[in-house]
Amino acid sequence: MTGDERGTKMDKLSKSKSMKMQAVKRTLRKFFLGAFIIFSFMLIFIGNPDSATMQKTQGVVLNAVAPVADAMGYPFRKLAEFVEYTKHFMRIDEENRRLLLRIEEMNEQIAILNAENAELEKVRLAANYVSDVPASVVAIAKVVGRSGGGFSHSYILNAGRRSGVEKYQGVVAEGNLVGQIVGAGDEYSRMILITDANSRIPVMMASSGVRAFLSGNNSTHPKVVHFESPVAPEIGEVVMTSGMDGNLPAGIPIGVIGAVSEEDGVVLQPFSKPATVYMVKIIKSNEAIKIAEFKREEEGK
Repeated sequence: MTGDERGTKMDKLSKSKSMKMQAVKRTLRKFFLGAFIIFSFMLIFIGNPDSATMQKTQGVVLNAVAPVADAMGYPFRKLAEFVEYTKHFMRIDEENRRLLLRIEEMNEQIAILNAENAELEKVRLAANYVSDVPASVVAIAKVVGRSGGGFSHSYILNAGRRSGVEKYQGVVAEGNLVGQIVGAGDEYSRMILITDANSRIPVMMASSGVRAFLSGNNSTHPKVVHFESPVAPEIGEVVMTSGMDGNLPAGIPIGVIGAVSEEDGVVLQPFSKPATVYMVKIIKSNEAIKIAEFKREEEGK
């Protein structure tokens, strides 16, 4: 076989293969075109929500997907529950801390009240002034403040009219007269000390019975003035209330004569020290009660 014949044969084979390839391509194009048309019709048919096939398909999908979705969501649900429980326990822990702080505050308040009650009980038991003094205890009070300035010696007490406190009642600390009520509110009252310049108290000498007046002068040592007898008292003689004004009962000790001189007069050394006065008794003269009752009887006639 010559070279030309061999070339001619090769050309025929090449053309034959090319024609076959073109035929295959045309067949594939026709197949894909038909499949696309069929698939489009299927989508139109299945996409109709009213079709039974679509409903069945949805049911199958739901039955298949729901368990998987539930299984996949389980860890997230548990995580959410854990977070919620953690927040709940944190709130409980915070509330417990708040309650513990409140309990500590209440315990402190109870301790303070117990201390105050102990002081009150101590005052109740310490009936130091003479038992036969014609007086009644109106209230037991505590000094809660000071009133006035350098020219006034007065204290604020935490007992007032609701406790029976009235103006001119006496104030006793550790059995000794320390002052007198000069004003009373509902819950509080004000007393002036025996050293106040406005204080005037009728007194008498315990041994001689000589009457006089105790006059405050804004110092720690008030003076005894206006003796009914010209005889000078002796140093160290006890001075007590005389009860002549009807407001204070007789017999409450106040102090002793500390000095007697022409220059300074008769100076009293008080038994009580105002700086240490804290718990006091407010007393009412029984004579004053009887006088008030007598006045009411006279007015009723």
